[in-house]
Amino acid sequence: MFESLTSDDLYAYIVMLRSIDRRVMMIVEGEADFLALKDHVDEADVNIVPGNGKAIVVPAITLLNNDSVPDVIALVDRDLEDHAGNPSPSYGNLFFTDRHDLDATIFYTGSICDRIAYSFGGRSGIDGFLANGSCKTVAEAATLLALPLGALRLISVRDGYDLPLKKFPLGEVTKGKSTIIDVNKMAQIAIQRCSGAVTIAPSDLAGKVLNELTRISDGMPFCSGHDLVRALTIILRVHASYSVAADVLEKTLRAAFGCTELASCVFFSQINVWRRENSRKIWRCATLAA
Repeated sequence: MFESLTSDDLYAYIVMLRSIDRRVMMIVEGEADFLALKDHVDEADVNIVPGNGKAIVVPAITLLNNDSVPDVIALVDRDLEDHAGNPSPSYGNLFFTDRHDLDATIFYTGSICDRIAYSFGGRSGIDGFLANGSCKTVAEAATLLALPLGALRLISVRDGYDLPLKKFPLGEVTKGKSTIIDVNKMAQIAIQRCSGAVTIAPSDLAGKVLNELTRISDGMPFCSGHDLVRALTIILRVHASYSVAADVLEKTLRAAFGCTELASCVFFSQINVWRRENSRKIWRCATLAA
């Protein structure tokens, strides 16, 4: 049902629910976000509703706010809007993930990434990998691998190229056993994946990426959760001789996202402000519910 929702459909669905359900309506972007958060909220007080993407959720929450529908909040991906020049509206009940998306937020929270890497790759494999490189943590190494693709995503959105970068084969553009991406090959593959005409040559696109990378001092905001997980699969396979599917890693990372990790997130603190101001209960964990 939720995969075919429009913003008008989502608006109408929430209005209908509001008439029969007095719980807080927490709209999230999709099923993955629902699964990541469902064990943290008290189902007696909160109904989490997947909303079929940010482009659907944000207009829907605007409509709901215009009609003063009470006790509805939304959590959406931060994406690259802080850098691409297309910010979302600012509402007191619209919250954003700390990092690019919820999976990236989880990936970077506490030591989750490194704990999972050691769990799958073993101490000798991961310690050896870190000892032979310049990175102090696996999360840092994964960021190095994912960042060039993040820069390409930014250029695609900001400059209007609309490149089809979903499920990009990151492993095909990694140079050997390093954490270095072949930017020229990445640009070439990105353009080859386009079904229509492209207004930029691969070499020029690669140049844009390299130029963008020189301006980025902190790579974490630019890396999506999917890209980071694919980077982690590469690290585990190449440097720890352990093959694991990306979807398995994603589920494992979400399972490691406990009450302590959630409580350290900025979006949690912001939702808590709304919760207290509106005298509502949201969280299941006893330490978070106060």
